[in-house]
Amino acid sequence: MTLPAWAWNGALVVLSLAAGLVVCEVALRLADTRYEQAAEPPARRYLWANMFPHPDAKTEHVVLYNRFGNRQHRDVGASDLESGTHIAFFGDSFTEGIELPVQYTFPEILDHLLNALNAQVGAGAPRPYTVHNFGLSGTGPGAQYRHYRGFAHKDRLRHVFYVHCNNDFKNLRQSGLHERSPAGELVRMRRPTSLIKAPSATARPAWVRFVSDLRLTYLALDVRQRLAGADEAAPEDAVRSTGAQVIDDGDLVFEALLSRWRDEAEAN
Repeated sequence: MTLPAWAWNGALVVLSLAAGLVVCEVALRLADTRYEQAAEPPARRYLWANMFPHPDAKTEHVVLYNRFGNRQHRDVGASDLESGTHIAFFGDSFTEGIELPVQYTFPEILDHLLNALNAQVGAGAPRPYTVHNFGLSGTGPGAQYRHYRGFAHKDRLRHVFYVHCNNDFKNLRQSGLHERSPAGELVRMRRPTSLIKAPSATARPAWVRFVSDLRLTYLALDVRQRLAGADEAAPEDAVRSTGAQVIDDGDLVFEALLSRWRDEAEAN
């Protein structure tokens, strides 16, 4: 069966476009490294484990989560909270530390040191310690506070720590989860979708994974974002003034949020 001319022409166009994309992708990989980290997936899924590369050494390490969805390389569930002293750290990626092997994350180091000291004391020592890593990468204090409020066993946490980072003011403002009324009360406390944290990665269609691995994808997104922001350019002084206002407003919300979080933690 002979194909019509239009079918041959269509096939030739498709093959030409595919070949052109391959050439552009290869050229972008050789000539520009800006999109290397974006196109390379930060985690590779091996059956039950997340494998993450160290940002400097490039060696991979396993990242595991317990039954609460928190990073911890031993299984911890509700029954484990009935005894011992439980310490919780809330924060963002600096707390979760997924780019480091677990033995270098500070909650795990503290857990080891406290229990080693506990063993040295011997008789009459406090009950064994468990340090919980409630860090959520890419979140601000608003989402972290909601994460605490949504934890069903928060009354079992003897000590609660919030780890502050400089970008928290920006995250708090961007999330829009909390606002402070003129009377000083904290209002608008929506539940962010980012709190739906599953221990395993969500399955994605094959074509999405393929497109996500292309550096051309991130080049196109970068160009689109730059073009979209071209009409919104503002003088540098105006940008700095706006940023200062954001920090001032965020400071008020930040203070009110921490005050409420502290009161609730102490009440529990």
